[in-house]
Amino acid sequence: MSKKVAIIGAGPSGLSAAVSLGKKLQSGSVVLFDKGVRRQNVPSTCCLSCARDCRLLVGFGGCVFPMFPQKVSFFPAGKRLLKVLTKVQVERIEAKLSEEFYGDSLSEVSYCQDRIGSLELSGGYRIGLLDSKAFLDNLWELLNGLPNGNLQLRLNTEICQIVKSGERFLLTARCPETNSHYTEDFDYIICGSGRGGMTWWNGIMQSLCIARGCAYPFVGVRVQVPNVLLKVPAGMHPDLKLRECVKGRRFKTFCFCASDGGGIVQKVLIDGMQSLDGHIASAHCGFRTGNFSILGSVLVSEKEEILKRYDEFSNGCIVKEDLDSFLGDGVLRRIFSSDIWSGIVFLLRKAAAGFAEVGGYQVDEFLNQAEIFGVEQQNFFCPVQLGSRFRTSVDGVYAVGDAAGLSQGINQAAISGWAAAEDILER
Repeated sequence: MSKKVAIIGAGPSGLSAAVSLGKKLQSGSVVLFDKGVRRQNVPSTCCLSCARDCRLLVGFGGCVFPMFPQKVSFFPAGKRLLKVLTKVQVERIEAKLSEEFYGDSLSEVSYCQDRIGSLELSGGYRIGLLDSKAFLDNLWELLNGLPNGNLQLRLNTEICQIVKSGERFLLTARCPETNSHYTEDFDYIICGSGRGGMTWWNGIMQSLCIARGCAYPFVGVRVQVPNVLLKVPAGMHPDLKLRECVKGRRFKTFCFCASDGGGIVQKVLIDGMQSLDGHIASAHCGFRTGNFSILGSVLVSEKEEILKRYDEFSNGCIVKEDLDSFLGDGVLRRIFSSDIWSGIVFLLRKAAAGFAEVGGYQVDEFLNQAEIFGVEQQNFFCPVQLGSRFRTSVDGVYAVGDAAGLSQGINQAAISGWAAAEDILER
């Protein structure tokens, strides 16, 4: 049976789905849409103030830069995948990705410990480094080398509407350069839109009446300190996931960016407001700082109130404070509720004490040099009620990557895209 598949979003999930379908689809075609264009710019050393577009494919704009290595965490990291896949499926797809998706670009796999000094961490899994430039170069070559006609790559294209028509879907696309529109029909839709496409995805879910789940947002700050203070704990746990419950709220460290080359703080635009992300850097880049985020769980209504104050006090732009300002009457303290602020302070002090313990320095050396950036958001995607292998409640529509609202990370997103592709191939 001939199958025509539309994949929306050329991020890790969309590209892994495209590779799997492009290689194995016997009859039909795959069209991969993305609103970005292919770029090969070198990242700036000052990402917070940089206006350049460093992305190769726009879907990798938030997670893969050509000149910086990327962390790839392996199962049992991303255990929420077990809500829609079995353990056997996850491990089998990971093996396929290592062979057919990452290839030789993945190296330096290390084991994350579950304890650093007195700190108990989420550990017990492997993490590797992805050579971003090699990966993206190989990926581009792989896409171009798929069987003739199996994959069409349509960059610089926006999806305006998806309408269900009988057992098929009518997809309306627009090319911004010419402002021209066209409509095309498909048997299956795989949505892999990233964080920047969540408002769009929310509208698509409403129009198709896709059933949703409950949102569990996190908000907080990103902490930056001299990289030398983070190198020892980074060697013991490159991901450094610390969890704590403070006054009934969940708090966590996230996106730990410290390595031989340090880490950078990057701004990302979410629904017109600036948020934060972090990246590790190559050793030759020689960044002198590292960073990580501290996030607290909030209700959707609480998140909206925090973002309202964020817009009021800083016009939705990143705030940077030293620790004295953050602990005193700084802008960030006025933006966050007292529960969130106090939880962030608690986890910051606990993390600093643990890092100082294994690093062989005084905790005040860490705290006195800490810079606090805010506001950072996580889990701002739209949660979806998912069935087996990332099926949504609308038959023929799959939600993968950030659009699934399930588990973040390059590897976890790639697993979701590959799983959805396999499901389509078997139908």
